[in-house]
Formats: sequence, C-alpha cells, structure tokens
Amino acid sequence: MAAKIDLTGKKYNRLLVESFAGTRRTEGAGQSIRTWNCLCDCGNRIVVDGHALKCDNTMSCGCYKLEVTTTHGMWKDRFYGIWADMKVRCDCPTNQSYHRYGGRGIGYQDSWVDFEEFKSDMYPSYEDHLTLERVDVHGNYCIENCTWITKAEQARNKGMDDRNKTGVTGVRTWVDKKTLVKYYVADAQAPDGSRMSKHFSTVKYGEEGAFNMAVERRKEYITLLNEQGAGYGENHGTNKEAFL
Repeated sequence: MAAKIDLTGKKYNRLLVESFAGTRRTEGAGQSIRTWNCLCDCGNRIVVDGHALKCDNTMSCGCYKLEVTTTHGMWKDRFYGIWADMKVRCDCPTNQSYHRYGGRGIGYQDSWVDFEEFKSDMYPSYEDHLTLERVDVHGNYCIENCTWITKAEQARNKGMDDRNKTGVTGVRTWVDKKTLVKYYVADAQAPDGSRMSKHFSTVKYGEEGAFNMAVERRKEYITLLNEQGAGYGENHGTNKEAFL
C-alpha cells in the first residue's frame, strides 16, 4: 500500500491545507479517499479530496470559477482548455500524458499558474485553428519556448512513439523473422499520404553503421518533403537519446 502523504500546510492554487478531514467511500467499488480541510484565499473553508488537490481538479472553494466566468468569460473557451490541459499534463501523475511531460521534468513558467498571465502572453497570437507547441521539445512551457502552429504541423513534429527504441523519430528497428537479421529502417510520410522507407542491415553495415545510415536517410527524406511543402520542424527526427 502506498504511503499516506501528509498534505497539511501545503498550498494548492488558492487552497491552503489545514488538516486531515478523514476518509470517504466512493460509490460502487467503495474506494477509500482521503479528504482534507482547506482554507481558501477568499476566507471560505472547504473539504477536498486529496487527488483533486494534487491534480488541480479543485482550485478554490468555487470563487475562482466564478471569477473567470464573470471576468474573462472564457471558462468553456478552447483557449482556456489549452491552458488547463498544459497544467494537468505537467502537474498530475494520474494524467495519461504525464510521463511525457511532468514525468520527465517538463513544467511551465511560474506566472502561468494564473490563467490571466498565460492569456496576456499567448492570446494576442492565438487563433482557433492553432495548437500550442514548444520549440524545444525538451524545454518547459514558457513564453520564450512556446508558439502556435497548425494541428498538421504538430502531428509532424510530435515526439517519437513510445515503442520507438532507437531514440530518433522516424527511425525504427525491424527483424526479418526468416533470417533473424536486424535492420534499422528510415520512414517518412509525404503530404499526399504516400510513404518512403529504406532498410539497412546490421549484418552488412554493423549495428552502429546501420543506425547512422538510417538516420541520414531520414534527414534526406525530411529535406525532400520540406521542399514539397511538408512543413517538418527543424528538430523533427533529431536524436532524442544517446545511441547505445
């Protein structure tokens, strides 16, 4: 069983945890949930589930939602959702994308804990068809490292698939089941949906030689596709990890 963490004295958004409030049972499975007595910045007190505090599901006694609804009117706006999604990916271990963001040290600039600060920095260049992108995929969300791009561009520039073991986007391994020979494969997809692929044998070129040749071929593919207007980012396909 996981250790019970004492949240007393910790601050989550507008809520200061004052003391443990006991446990409650959820409906159905009857899971035991630890709850906490919290003091809101506005002076109200509220009992909150521990996981709701840590994952930003409850940010205040309710005053924050009222304020953002009445001040900027963007509570249900797409732009507000982008900000909220950014925070939960970085802050909440139970989020399905946490391992790609907060789990590997990706955070956001301190002022962006406040939606109004994020809005002030990023809304002037925002359009509804754009998505938030970090220029340096290893860097934090901050005004110097964030830009708006189209969904198609984001799809091309996204990080490698979790199953990729080579450390380079667009370079994978493949083993011939008949000969058991391992290959490094360079792949790319053109704007029209057609695919380009080239296999490099580790028997013929050696482990590192086959890998390096696949990486270089991948770069050639990206250069060719960009000449056709594919719009791959300059960091796309670069080595994310040291080889071997």
